[in-house]
Amino acid sequence: MIIKLKQFISLARLIVPLKATQAVLQSACLSDNKISVTDLEHRFEMEYPLSTPCFIPFKYLQKIIRMKPCMLEIQPGRIRTEINKLNFKQSNIEKYPVIEHTDFTLVDVWDNNIVKQFSTLRRFISTDELKPVLNRVQIIKDESITATATNGHILKEITDITSRSNQKYSIYLTQRSIDILCGFKKEISVSISKEYYCFECLGFKLYQRLINEKYPDTTSIIPCEFTGKAKVRKLQLLTALSISLPFTHPKTKLGVFNIEKENLCIASINKEEQTEFDYCLDNEEQEGDKIQIGFNLKFMETLLKNMNSEYTTLKYNNPLSAMVITNNSHEMCLIMPIRLEGDA
Repeated sequence: MIIKLKQFISLARLIVPLKATQAVLQSACLSDNKISVTDLEHRFEMEYPLSTPCFIPFKYLQKIIRMKPCMLEIQPGRIRTEINKLNFKQSNIEKYPVIEHTDFTLVDVWDNNIVKQFSTLRRFISTDELKPVLNRVQIIKDESITATATNGHILKEITDITSRSNQKYSIYLTQRSIDILCGFKKEISVSISKEYYCFECLGFKLYQRLINEKYPDTTSIIPCEFTGKAKVRKLQLLTALSISLPFTHPKTKLGVFNIEKENLCIASINKEEQTEFDYCLDNEEQEGDKIQIGFNLKFMETLLKNMNSEYTTLKYNNPLSAMVITNNSHEMCLIMPIRLEGDA
């Protein structure tokens, strides 16, 4: 049981807020033969036999488990091991949030490979608290699973993820949930009720509250046809971005891509310091129109670092429309441009 509790604490720390002001968010609740933690949006729990319900500051559990005890006894206001005893003031928590016994419907079973693919979308999730729906990965199951994440500037979509389920469903997964699911490393049963998602694995249960907001229609901003495209080596382009970024403006990170028949040149512009740094690399292939288009180079770097390929293809239409970047697999990324002076 101590080994299981150690696993629980290592994952539960992802939910317990570091600077919580409410005792309920700082404590683990032991009741109904379960131990659980919550941040009010998520609840993480496992079976843990205990005769007397109590609340324990989570930080004390962490410190005791780090001592690697062979025996652990938990009582209200006290934790005892084979050689140590910790007494503490019992938290005054009148009511702990509970998951109502609503009907959950099993919709799928995810293996570790599926969860790993979701985890590659974490860097594309928005951190804007005013746009909570963008703080999530959109997971749509139809014939197969399509997973999408965007922060409004860059977007990544993975299609044709194989599922063993015949059911259609949609799930909006937070980064915190993804981090915990990655820690399971085994098959995960996925269930949905009217208010919660439930993810269950090896005796652990993670609940995430549903959100009532609607995810943006990303299909409306992803172009289907293009007037030009260029194929480049991803590592060479990442090197060019790394060298060019220090010369950009610290806020805009503006870089201008000039894509021509034989090469791609990046001009890093800082108008405040009146500098322009140029870096050119060869195209492997180029078809269609030439283009001059501006981007936030930091966003472009993030996007490329999260694509698995030797080559990437940049597809474009005009300086004011999104550029799509593919790698000849089921991954697709999109980046919105920065309007340049003179762009109509």
